[in-house]
Amino acid sequence: MNLVSYMGFNLIKSTTLRFNLIIMSKIKKVDIISINTLLCQVIEGYEYYHYSFNYSTMKRFLEPEIEFIDRQSLAKELIEGIIINHGKKDILKSIVKLADFEQKAQELKPELRDHVVHALLCYVFGAYIYESFLKPSGIIINDIQWKIACLFHDIGYPVEVANEIGIKYSKTVNSISNNIGFPVDEVYFKTVPINFEKLQNNKNSFDLIQKNLDSWGLKINAKQEYDKNIDSGRVCHGMISSLSVLRIIDILYQKNNPERIFEEKIVDGVDWNQRWFIEDIIPACSAIFCHNLPPECFKESKINRHNAPLAFLLRVTDCLQEWERPSKENPEGYLSTKFNLSIDDEKLILFADIPLERKFKINSELQAALIAEDIVIQ
Repeated sequence: MNLVSYMGFNLIKSTTLRFNLIIMSKIKKVDIISINTLLCQVIEGYEYYHYSFNYSTMKRFLEPEIEFIDRQSLAKELIEGIIINHGKKDILKSIVKLADFEQKAQELKPELRDHVVHALLCYVFGAYIYESFLKPSGIIINDIQWKIACLFHDIGYPVEVANEIGIKYSKTVNSISNNIGFPVDEVYFKTVPINFEKLQNNKNSFDLIQKNLDSWGLKINAKQEYDKNIDSGRVCHGMISSLSVLRIIDILYQKNNPERIFEEKIVDGVDWNQRWFIEDIIPACSAIFCHNLPPECFKESKINRHNAPLAFLLRVTDCLQEWERPSKENPEGYLSTKFNLSIDDEKLILFADIPLERKFKINSELQAALIAEDIVIQ
């Protein structure tokens, strides 16, 4: 297929998707209730003990009437309880600092979106999608993989924000300098993370992540994509989150299992068997690495739920979790009452009373990275 034909095909595909969304929005009538209420009902009806959250606190967190600042406080409390059950308290500090950073950084960057409440909503939302939609079709995801991947997929966001603020600041300095009318070299700002990829025993995060990407059938070069971002002056919070979590947990394993033996190694009630690092932690961090990659990374190969179920579920929930995410354009965020969910063994539909263009963008993001024609926001 030549370039012109390829562009024409994608234009037709894009137009068809937009047309289908318009038709669906006109003919589909849905009784919209709070999706948080739905999730609350679900966790009462299922055995969710292996997700390690406190039920009464989760129910309060999901109450539609709760103030957002209270929801954020409850989110931190719930995340702490979930992680403490697996002895990963040191990583918890990153989430707490992220929440504090976001609250204080609003003055510098008003368009910041919340990532703490988002992480927990993704966690319970994803648990529901997995238990009700993916698991019945034979797909298996380890619960500790989901805890690590979902709860920490955005902890690198402050680095991305800091880079954006630095770039904006340098542009302001250059603008002022130019207005003075005296020729000088322009200043610039560039964030270059150092040693984030270095692990214990001369291991490298990119090598470990790449093995997972290869096994998932994804034609993505992790190190190349990372270098491309840094060279262009950008910082991808998904990459930084992935490298940060992998580095911290690797240090914890080295401390508690310095020989990295593949057998039970109980320290303070936690098993630090190297097997779990290989089978659970690395896949979780690989899924985090993929969750924010741009669409062009998936032109040759998309995420297949059967090959990479964890990466698939994380990308789905991250795209679809659109309610209660304040931003500059929408300071209050969309109410949870504007969303509802329909799941059967053939299709997952998130009904949303939000602008059509926003729904089109979300659907485009989903289809660009995933093999997921049976998942849509409508």
